[in-house]
Amino acid sequence: MAAALPVVGVHEEPLTGSPLVTQALFGDCVVLLAAVQGWCRVITSDGSCGWVRRDELRKVERVRGRRVRVSALQAALETAAGKITLYLGAELTVLGEEADRWRVASADGTRGTISKEAVRPADIVKKGAVGIGIVTTARLFLGVPYLWGGMTVRGIDCSGLTYIAYLGHGYRLARDAEDQYRAGLSVGPEELAPGDLLFFSTTTPGPSHVGIYAGGGTFINARSRSGVCFSSLADPYFRERFLGARRYI
Repeated sequence: MAAALPVVGVHEEPLTGSPLVTQALFGDCVVLLAAVQGWCRVITSDGSCGWVRRDELRKVERVRGRRVRVSALQAALETAAGKITLYLGAELTVLGEEADRWRVASADGTRGTISKEAVRPADIVKKGAVGIGIVTTARLFLGVPYLWGGMTVRGIDCSGLTYIAYLGHGYRLARDAEDQYRAGLSVGPEELAPGDLLFFSTTTPGPSHVGIYAGGGTFINARSRSGVCFSSLADPYFRERFLGARRYI
């Protein structure tokens, strides 16, 4: 099955008001585990498990071709039925090209065209300063409101920001801060480089908050009251709660 809307909420329980676990982007494939009264229990492409409304999913139609990923905060997929807003991280398969646009298809078979400038190859981009690129992508979200379980410009949480910033450059991390902390290479404070992830113990013991190191002792993170913003490692709040840093590149 694949997400049939620009962004699909994945909930803790099969209830409309249930908290989000994560979100699935348009065309994201999910594994169906169970179905109950219009809801499906699924495992998402980021490894999360939760409930999605059945009418927000479609059957997967496998299409062969080169994969690209949306690299802009938002991009318009122009189809015969109209425009669909895609968000950073959504994957598409290239079918052909028309001047400055790609002809593409999503995992559910939706076909249309999208600006070449709005996407980049879905594979890992190894050339250049990838860490700086990840910071640049994270900066696009500055000012975006906080949303628990969110992963788009409509709302995002701390680990959603780190997940999507890395995904935009071909690196698929774990979705949650705790799992991100378990992976990667441990980096000392004196070795920090742009793109490294910084972990903090805030709301609960252990890694409960994460940000992207931007250089100069600052990092970009999504905070519940401020949304996506710059913060400083010199801030007593973060200095006292710092757990460590990880590198994945």
